[in-house]
Amino acid sequence: RQTPTEKARMKEVRTRRDGALIIIGGFILAAHAGYLNGVCFLSVFATTVSHVSGTITRLAVTIVAAPTAWKDILFSLFLILSFVMGSTIIGSVTGRTSFHLKKRYGLILLLESIMILAGSIPIAIVSEDGNLSETSSWRFLLLFISCACGMQNAMCTSYSSAVLRTTHMTGILTDIGLTFGHWIRYTLNKKKDSEVWKLQVLFPIIIGFFLGSAAGAAAFEGLKLYALII
Repeated sequence: RQTPTEKARMKEVRTRRDGALIIIGGFILAAHAGYLNGVCFLSVFATTVSHVSGTITRLAVTIVAAPTAWKDILFSLFLILSFVMGSTIIGSVTGRTSFHLKKRYGLILLLESIMILAGSIPIAIVSEDGNLSETSSWRFLLLFISCACGMQNAMCTSYSSAVLRTTHMTGILTDIGLTFGHWIRYTLNKKKDSEVWKLQVLFPIIIGFFLGSAAGAAAFEGLKLYALII
């Protein structure tokens, strides 16, 4: 039977292990989302699939400026709904959104991969030299990729008191700013800030998304839409 000291030591080991997995996993997932976003943004669709703020703006602008462009309106609307659908799927599979090693992350990643392939392979097949017309109806296949990003973003939305998002960086940058602000406040008051550890989790996510976007841009330059199936 474990003594209280041994239990405390085991808890510390598990905490460090979970923290390392969060940092590495967050970096990889953010790089993946950045890659997909970079490819789709540079394509003729000029579409962001890893977040929906710009898509909501595009939907509103299109409704006001070009109300008869119903294909564009439907595309933006369905892109938003597919992202939400991805999050809904994860909610039904995992339940709580906090990080836990016993969750079915393997199943989630498998479903996400299937969604990405369902959208990218047909696009690659029907495209000519990796390109498609801006008005092509095949752009609706990007809904699968948007759904996959919604799934990824909902995989693990919190770790301890840190809020995690791997497909869009606005919230991550907000938390970095807040953490720095708290650190400044506590430093001026000569107190220790217990939240600084969050930066070890948040900065790798930002770096991963940036590097993934750069990789997506480089891949698109050479492979066009074929880059989606890498």
